[in-house]
Amino acid sequence: MDHFTSSLPHLSSTHIGNFLTSPLSLPSISTLLTGFTYLTSIAFISLLTVSLYRVLLHPLSQYPGPILCKLTPLVATWHAYKGDRHLFLHRLHKKYGPIVRWAPNAVSIDSASALKEIYGHGINARNVQKADFYEAFPAVKGVHNTHNCINKAEHARKRRVLSQAFSENALKGLESLVLKNVQVFFEVVEERMKGKAGKEKMVGKGGKEGLDMGEMFTWLTYDVLGELCFGKAFGMLVDEGQRFVAGLIDNATHNHHICGHYLPLSTLNLGRLLFPTIAAERWRFILHSRACTNDRMALHASGLDKDKRDFFHYLLSAVDPETGKGFETVELWGEANVLIIAGSDTTSSALAATLYYLVQNPDKLEIVKKEVRNKFNSVEEIASGKELNECVYLRACIDEAMRLCPPVPGLLPREVINPKGMTIDCTKTGGGKYFLPKGTTIGFNIYTMHHSPVHYPQPFKFHPERWLLPTDHPLGTATQESLVLAREAYTPFSIGSRGCIGKALALMELRLVMGRMIWEWEVEGVWGVEGKGEKWNGGYRWEGLDEMGQEEGWKGEFRIFDHFTTRKEGPVAKANLNLHHFIDQLMALAILSPIAGSLKSASIRIGTRNILMTPSARMTMYLYARPTLTQRDYVNPSLADVYPARLQQVELELHLALEGCWATQDTSHLIMSSPTSEAPASTSTSISASTPPSEYPPIIPGGSLIIAYQIRNKRVLIIGGGNVAASRLYSILCADANVTLIAPHPLHPEIQHCLTTHANQVTHIPRPFSATEDITPETAPTYALVLTAIDDPTTSSQIYNLCHTFRIPVNIADVPSECDFYFGSIHRDGPLQIMVSTNGNGPKIANLIRRKIADSLPPNVGDAITKVGELRRKLRKAAPTLEEGPKRMEWMTKVSETWSLEELGGMGEEEMDRLLDNWMVWKKSGGDVPSYRKLMEKKKDEEVVEEAVSGAGGWFGSLGWF
Repeated sequence: MDHFTSSLPHLSSTHIGNFLTSPLSLPSISTLLTGFTYLTSIAFISLLTVSLYRVLLHPLSQYPGPILCKLTPLVATWHAYKGDRHLFLHRLHKKYGPIVRWAPNAVSIDSASALKEIYGHGINARNVQKADFYEAFPAVKGVHNTHNCINKAEHARKRRVLSQAFSENALKGLESLVLKNVQVFFEVVEERMKGKAGKEKMVGKGGKEGLDMGEMFTWLTYDVLGELCFGKAFGMLVDEGQRFVAGLIDNATHNHHICGHYLPLSTLNLGRLLFPTIAAERWRFILHSRACTNDRMALHASGLDKDKRDFFHYLLSAVDPETGKGFETVELWGEANVLIIAGSDTTSSALAATLYYLVQNPDKLEIVKKEVRNKFNSVEEIASGKELNECVYLRACIDEAMRLCPPVPGLLPREVINPKGMTIDCTKTGGGKYFLPKGTTIGFNIYTMHHSPVHYPQPFKFHPERWLLPTDHPLGTATQESLVLAREAYTPFSIGSRGCIGKALALMELRLVMGRMIWEWEVEGVWGVEGKGEKWNGGYRWEGLDEMGQEEGWKGEFRIFDHFTTRKEGPVAKANLNLHHFIDQLMALAILSPIAGSLKSASIRIGTRNILMTPSARMTMYLYARPTLTQRDYVNPSLADVYPARLQQVELELHLALEGCWATQDTSHLIMSSPTSEAPASTSTSISASTPPSEYPPIIPGGSLIIAYQIRNKRVLIIGGGNVAASRLYSILCADANVTLIAPHPLHPEIQHCLTTHANQVTHIPRPFSATEDITPETAPTYALVLTAIDDPTTSSQIYNLCHTFRIPVNIADVPSECDFYFGSIHRDGPLQIMVSTNGNGPKIANLIRRKIADSLPPNVGDAITKVGELRRKLRKAAPTLEEGPKRMEWMTKVSETWSLEELGGMGEEEMDRLLDNWMVWKKSGGDVPSYRKLMEKKKDEEVVEEAVSGAGGWFGSLGWF
């Protein structure tokens, strides 16, 4: 630095000493000016030196980028504050190419190879860790959560603990909680779509009114998250006083995003001065999530949460299987923060984007409506499983929406930690080899890669077909090559060890909500509403030019803010009930029995209401339908094509019905009930649950609890290879379980046969049992049951003790004192299973008794049970609510008692439907259910009447009815 300082004004040590040691005298103006000049010169030279270094000599100087970005991180900080950082980076890539230097020590790489190299599980991913960007996130200094934890070992511990709340078994019990809140969501939307009070809550004016569905999705996902995380919904859907939390969360993520780009804003608390509202709201959110956590912990401490299986049920008791350490209180506060944000904000954005692009593209909406409505007969059938997974076009629409509008649209910073640096090879994807020294912040802008024309031709077009092969869907346009390209650049949930732990839960929620919405409603977009959707001028969309100088972006792109997660406004839409389906139901009820005197009342569900159609109402519907509808026509799935002239009139009738009246002004035609209203009083008598029976059965001690234990797809350990082991293996395979069989050769012939026929279910270990290998802390949790059938009492007792140590139910053959359960003698006929047990006292006696019971049964009893099961499932669809459960049970009991086993076994679809016609009448008035003989007599009478009516068609026609 000597050559720099030689030109500075001369300032001797005497001057400086006098200035510092003369407190009683003020320095002269000339001295102050001299000092100021000196300090300014030093600052200028330092700034110039740093600037020259960063531009010309820095290890990243070879990579292109704006000069100002190379000099200071404040450029990116400004764009984080504005909320357009994702477009800022996209613009840089468009100008500078696949690698761009967007801050002095940071580069963004636009390459699918970079995605795998930086975020994946490969060797190079070991050279990076989360950047110090995430130091701005923790609410308590030094206490990190699973999301913002930088240290890899600490993150691994936290993720192992948290993963127990997201295991397959844990997620199985969460779907009902999601659906409970989805039902509330539908009720709130329906309420807002009709009536004066609802209209006042709509947005828009001048004939352009609708609901802000983005707002509704936000409330839904937060309520679902509250239910899943803390065991109770936040209540945003129904309580306006709770909705402030949504704004707090957006400001919290925005604060983190800004401060992460320039850490002094966080460490010096400068946010309180520069953006006080954002900083204050962030702290309010932290306190709110902390209060939710404390309440849930207090519930756990009181012991009143035994029936809850929410995330905190697992977090409060889970421990790291490697270290034995769980979460401390301050760590639980941190996990609550990330669960609330990641589990709600991102999902609501994905839902909003999916709906936005569907109503923006009505042709795509029609395709997905047809897929969902053809797959399911009712909205209640839409649940996780094979059928919903087969709705491939629905999944493609969700994937395409998250491609166009990623829930986290920007760059997730990582820091190179290898002392030798690292090289990212992007030559396979059209880039180069990029060397990055230790300390470099690197990343991959998700928005840029999701709009790559290499991976997604016409990248700004909503084209779900790009995700489907022609073999997946008739409209699929993908090839194997294009699908690989699309998938390798697609990362809405990130990838690798830091990928979203709740991905499976988010996809479940997305498919359930969108599937049920598309089935239940006719949705259309409301465009031109100022401040919402495409008219939200506060949000950002891409407005760049392509290589030909043409506007590349799409004016209808869903506008968003990049606040680390996405902030959105809209879309605005209006929704009417899927009336075509309900008209189908009404027409079916009417057309199948056209004479009012022979009709029975019947019930259908419209939206969140149940409608009971009385005979006269059904006759009215028949008169409307008869001129253009025949039973042959009815098989057409789209009745709108069959009776277009009548459709508007019938829809009007239904709309009026939903408001509580009937177009004929005869309100006796329609009896309505909603889930929140009291059901009409029944004329049947019932005995109160509190009324004691005349005599209680005596309690006889010494028995066993006989239950039907479901072990489908669970693993059972069987030890032994002889005759008893073969019997055990047969029983376990009949229950659809997986088996690990430990036994040396030779094996019983039946076991050998099962190994051949059920190789996918049975794993054979051909050696004797080993206590050190077969039941250990690692293997024990995988076994649902352990069964032994070996002639070695010492080893059997050892197995029994090991099983009790690890709390595995065990059966030691021929040793009743070492059995947690017994195998009885079983008779099976289809779904019927009868077990006779002597509590281990006489297995042969149990077998003899079982045979006598089997010989006394009718030959078709299995068929009868199968048919009763079908009838029961149909009844649950007709009466799905929990409140109707006791009535369902009573009605099914009466049917089973009135019909003989032979009659039940011969019951067909027609008889089931006729029985179900009786359900609604019986539920209101009680009495007996019709016997098989009465049902057949009724059928013959109706056929006679039908023939008479058909023959008298000319007479009816003269009256103008036909």
